[in-house]
Amino acid sequence: VFMESVVATFVAGVIGVGIAVVVVRFLPLEALGVTLSDTPAFPAGAAIAGVAISTSIGALCGIIPALAAVRIKPIDAIRY
Repeated sequence: VFMESVVATFVAGVIGVGIAVVVVRFLPLEALGVTLSDTPAFPAGAAIAGVAISTSIGALCGIIPALAAVRIKPIDAIRY
């Protein structure tokens, strides 16, 4: 349960950073009325921090269900 939570949030973080990079690079800002002389930078440190923070939050949120799953016998979990 814990590892599932960590992997799911890691994958979601990577997908989120990927979408953010695509939006920052390819969003037609002129169509929205915004004029920029250069596209904004998307530092690698921000991407790594975003994925690390989302994975950490997923790990913290996965601890409670994992501890509950450890306390239940497998046969009881199947029965109910």
